[in-house]
Formats: sequence, structure tokens, C-alpha cells
Amino acid sequence: MNGANSPKVDAFFKALTTARHARLLLDYDGTLAPFVEERELAHPWPGVAERIDAMLADHEGHDWRSAGGGSDELIIVTGRPARDVPALLGTSRRPSIWGSHGRELWRQSGSYEMVPISGANARGLKAAARWLHKRTRPSQVEEKPAGLAVHWRGLDRAEAAALEADARSTWAPLAAEHALELHAFDGGLELRCPGRSKAHALHAVLDEIPRQRAQAGAHLALAYLGDDRTDEDAFGALRDARRSDEAGSASSRHLLSLLVRAEPRESHADERITPPQDLVYFLDRWRA
Repeated sequence: MNGANSPKVDAFFKALTTARHARLLLDYDGTLAPFVEERELAHPWPGVAERIDAMLADHEGHDWRSAGGGSDELIIVTGRPARDVPALLGTSRRPSIWGSHGRELWRQSGSYEMVPISGANARGLKAAARWLHKRTRPSQVEEKPAGLAVHWRGLDRAEAAALEADARSTWAPLAAEHALELHAFDGGLELRCPGRSKAHALHAVLDEIPRQRAQAGAHLALAYLGDDRTDEDAFGALRDARRSDEAGSASSRHLLSLLVRAEPRESHADERITPPQDLVYFLDRWRA
């Protein structure tokens, strides 16, 4: 069965029609945009930017704190620095963005917050960056506010394997010494400050809407769409939140997670949909 039309997805959209609050959380790379060798050219799949712009326009001027939905209905959750996303997304309106795996929050209203990193973290990232710039090409290096990534997409298999082995052997001692974490992702490896992940962004969004039972229909309908291993943190957190709701019967929240990926793999997500056709279809159903 196509995940885009599965009973679970259909039930979610039925709940969405009566929900007092709605939140759509979207990963960027691999979900809204295809992976490309040149990361600065990772623009959305055809038709996606236009649909996101239309959804943002629907809620322009709304106060999300006093009305269901509102300007924070659509939120990007990405491992990229938050300020890199708008130019890539290419919409005339900017959604709220959780960047750096939940470490940055740049609201659509313009407010910006970032969790500072420790001196030890900063020293470790600088040392890792110095090594990486000597080891590989600038196009394969991505420096972030709270992390450093090496990308090997575009290299042949032997080159990619050698670069991964070198990065792991060099970065593992730095991670241990400077309290950093190593995380693999599709096409690369990241050295990251600890304490935040995409699960933190999901929890923060859920916590902004206090649990309560709706008198009729759903109180909250929330969907999270992602493709990569870093999204599994959010998928798992959403699964745990739903289990908690089912055990306590204290709220009326409808929560859905979708793996946006052409090929199947093990995942905590509820269903899998294929980009770009299923993604565009999902966005159309959400707006409708």
C-alpha cells in the first residue's frame, strides 16, 4: 500500500480537519530537497516551494498563540544552520526554522535564539576543522554554529571509505577530549556539540501547546516528515509521546511521522512516502 494513502495517514487528515492546533514539521535536505553534490544548490523539489509559500500566505498575520495554526504552523527542522535555509528554500515568506539539530530557533516573527557552546566544544571543533581543511576540498567541509560536517557525496566508493576512516580515526579522540559527539548521516559524518537533537525541536513544539482533551475532534494534529538518521531522533520522540498519550488518555493529540525516501529502510516512522510525488500530494492534502 502507498504510505501516502494508508489508513493511518487518512485518519490523521481526518483529525486535522477538526484540530484546534496544527503543526507541520519538515526536514530540509532529502525531504524538501534532493541531495546534491553542491550543497549550496540544494533547492526544493519542483512544486514544493510554491506550496510552502501558499501555506505560509494562508496564515499571514495570524497570531499562533491565540489561534489554531497561525504563523508557526509550518516549521523547518534541519541540521543546517538556520540562516542558510531561506535562500535555498526560495519562498517569498520565511517559515520558522529550528537549525543545527535543535540548537537554533529562528521564528517567523524574527526572534532568534541559540544555545551557546562551551569553550571545550569550540576548541575541539576548531582543531577538527583545521585537520579537515588540510585533508580534503573546501566543498566537502561544512562548518556550523555548533558542529562540523564532512561530506563525501560525489566521491567514488574507495575515496569515500578512505575519507570516512580518516575522519573517524582523527575525530574520535577529539570528541572524547572535548565532549563532542560523532554522528553519521546520509553521505557524511558530523562532529557535533552534545545536548540537542531534532527530538528537542519536536518536544519544544509539543510543549508550546498544553495537553488537553478537545471537546470535539482533535486538540492538536502534528506531523513530522524526514528522511535521514538524524530524523530518527524525532521519529522516536514522537512515537514515545503517542505511547504516553495512549497510556494516560489525557489528551487528544494526533501525531504522525513519515519517512520521505524512495527506498525502504528500518525506521521509527509510521509510514514511508516517496519524494517528490508523494510529498507534493501530502502538502496539497494538508493545505486542503
